[in-house]
Amino acid sequence: MGETCGLKGLGGLKILVAGAGALGCLYAGLLASQGHHLYLLGRKPLVEAVEKNGLKIRGLISLDVKVEAAVENPAQLKEEAFNLILLTVKAYQAAEAASSLTSLPAGKIPLVCLQNGLGVEEEVKKAVGNRFTVLRGVSFMGAYVEKPGLVRCTGLSSTLLEEPPPEALPPLTEMLGSLKAYGLEADFKPQIREVVWEKTLVNAGINPFGAITGLKNGQLLEVPQLREAIAETVEEGWKVASKLGIAFSRNPVKLTFKVAEATAENYNSMLQDLKAGRRTEIDYINGAIARFGEETGVATPLNRLLTSLIKGLEAERKLVEI
Repeated sequence: MGETCGLKGLGGLKILVAGAGALGCLYAGLLASQGHHLYLLGRKPLVEAVEKNGLKIRGLISLDVKVEAAVENPAQLKEEAFNLILLTVKAYQAAEAASSLTSLPAGKIPLVCLQNGLGVEEEVKKAVGNRFTVLRGVSFMGAYVEKPGLVRCTGLSSTLLEEPPPEALPPLTEMLGSLKAYGLEADFKPQIREVVWEKTLVNAGINPFGAITGLKNGQLLEVPQLREAIAETVEEGWKVASKLGIAFSRNPVKLTFKVAEATAENYNSMLQDLKAGRRTEIDYINGAIARFGEETGVATPLNRLLTSLIKGLEAERKLVEI
């Protein structure tokens, strides 16, 4: 039996989760459990399931979540004044999804981008102009959708945000405080760019190899040739990052192996996307590393090859942007 959570008195932030997939629903559950008012923007199956049975989180935590509303169209929320927006769609959907939110009341609401990969926040800023205060965040949570309205939590870890301007500080501080109250690491990170690149390099090393071979993360390390190729792929990205002036406190190759070992039984998200008939985020991971490599004069043959191979798999399977 899950813990029922939702509104606790009249306090709490009014938060819109734009992109109520696995990650968005997990954050909705965690924040609702701390007394915030959650609104979900998602696809029809999710909306219908939540309207009928509420949102259920299972796995490492068990929550039955009551939300204020679940809708398909942001125009249905045009009378709502939100304190905070969490943008949790896929990287390739972020700019379009953010643009659709301009029907909401103006007021430079903090909009936090929690996507994988590089360059997402720049695309979102171009799409919305000055209407929102766009900020980059990095999430190390893990979850997948078992069925509409039911999300299984597989990882509870840190949430890091770039330092906001003063006007955006109060709601973001309150949100991070709520995650901390749940026992999770949550903080502002002055050097968020380093965190974004570090996670991207890990994803670049693990995800495409798992997607192409169909192997679990741990199995990739058991094949010497794959282990070597993973290291070389990450090293390419490391060189690009160095050329851009980004320094890491940890060795990215060792970190990639460590993450693969810690998630040994997992099938990575890129493989799951291909299996489910969804477009992958390869353009924002290995593809982005290759683009930055071209701009900085750093050769990235492995990242370019992996991008082409995954794009080929997408084309062969006629995947859709869902």
